[in-house]
Amino acid sequence: MEGDKIRVKFKHTAGGLKTSDGERSKGFAIAGEDHKFVWAEAKIDGDSIVLWSKDVAKPVAVRYAWADSPSAISSTRSISQRHRLELMTGRE
Repeated sequence: MEGDKIRVKFKHTAGGLKTSDGERSKGFAIAGEDHKFVWAEAKIDGDSIVLWSKDVAKPVAVRYAWADSPSAISSTRSISQRHRLELMTGRE
């Protein structure tokens, strides 16, 4: 956690992460201690993704492409590393 943001770090990214179309990633949700998930803004930062929402002061949990995720999650806007291995759905 970094104040009102949460950073998800990845190993073996072969030089960093990227979206397939160069746009911001969508489909992330974060929750505070109440575990109520809300859609999050996301910014790729090298081998990590920084997430935040104006509705969560101190995020403690992250979801990606979970349940009713936005329609923007598709093969046209996936997150991958240099060798095109895509980020899978999940929760941390």
